Amino acid sequence: MNKHKLKLLILLTLEVVLIVLHKFLSAPISSPTDMTFEWHFIAALGLGIAIVIYAFSIRCSNQNCRERQVLRGWSIFDLRWPEERCYKCGHHME
Repeated sequence: MNKHKLKLLILLTLEVVLIVLHKFLSAPISSPTDMTFEWHFIAALGLGIAIVIYAFSIRCSNQNCRERQVLRGWSIFDLRWPEERCYKCGHHME
């Protein structure tokens, strides 16, 4: 398995664990002005932002291509898993 794909899967699994932990630890909100930010919410939010930044940073290692491999554009529908080779030029990613 590609190292980028494995790292992305591990990060996404950790994100799901943090979201479930947040759901279990969060107290019910009695009023809209009673919102607090607990450590588990901030941890899940921070890791989610880090995952998006990491997904944007995975690029082809070919100097002539440098195409993004996961989030290819700004649309959520333009998404793909990183593979062993670049989807555009076919260069080996490692």
